[in-house]
Amino acid sequence: MYYDSSNNNDDNRKKSGCDAGKSVCNAMPFSQKLNDPQDLTKPSCDEWPMAEVKNDNDKHPNVLRCINQAENSSGGAQLKNFIENNGDQPDRKGDNKFVDGDYWEVHFENVDQGRTPNCLAKPGQCTNDGFQFYLSEYLGGKISGNYDYGHNNHYALSAPGDKANIDIVQCKVHLRRSSHGSSGGRGGSSIYIQYDAEVFDYKGNSKGKGSARSPSKDEPLVVTGLDPEVKIWEGESAESLNDKPNYQADNVEWTNDRKGNGGAYCSVGDVDGDHGTRDEDCWFPCFIT
Repeated sequence: MYYDSSNNNDDNRKKSGCDAGKSVCNAMPFSQKLNDPQDLTKPSCDEWPMAEVKNDNDKHPNVLRCINQAENSSGGAQLKNFIENNGDQPDRKGDNKFVDGDYWEVHFENVDQGRTPNCLAKPGQCTNDGFQFYLSEYLGGKISGNYDYGHNNHYALSAPGDKANIDIVQCKVHLRRSSHGSSGGRGGSSIYIQYDAEVFDYKGNSKGKGSARSPSKDEPLVVTGLDPEVKIWEGESAESLNDKPNYQADNVEWTNDRKGNGGAYCSVGDVDGDHGTRDEDCWFPCFIT
């Protein structure tokens, strides 16, 4: 790796895709897909190769990953000490601070194999655990508010994997729940909740609809038309419109009150007492198809 002393580290981070006005790991839909399922604390985007080295991102895009902020900061401090020759650096050659063009080699030793299962495969048999990604197209746009595929940077999962190199975008599911039946009386409760859902792609085009009566986790409402399909089922208060429905899209699972590192997953409307309905919109990561 060749040291870049041109004070372009911040620019390198932008060109790597980590910096999109804020960390991409704190921007939906990427925070949902690449960060929230891991329950990271204060997530931060880490790039490889590091921002301190020379790299042609157009030919060789950085590999990105969301990691804990503390771990990222610790790694950066260790690299700075290595570059400036601060502290004990037994494997470092030379006593002076690196200058532009100086290089070092990277070796991996004493790896905890229990924490690196994807590194143990034979050449050509490695897999992506689903959290390694890269900048597929740099547009220079800052991600603010809802992700805009037409103006913001594009990102995709790294190879290998069946979803590798396909851009991740933000899609939406609209759910209307309506209450039917009555409670009490000699016959007991006969209330059920009707679920009617519709999914929309990143352009706002309707791609599929589905309906179910009181769906359960074992028999959820499945709405197809996007990649991935969306599964929906009742929460604990099944007979109430105040219930918190469950959603699942690939490795992302949430309830309508979920707030991740990128913000709230859903916008839930008030109960319409006149019609016995409640509407909500939820956003989730999907792949361009």
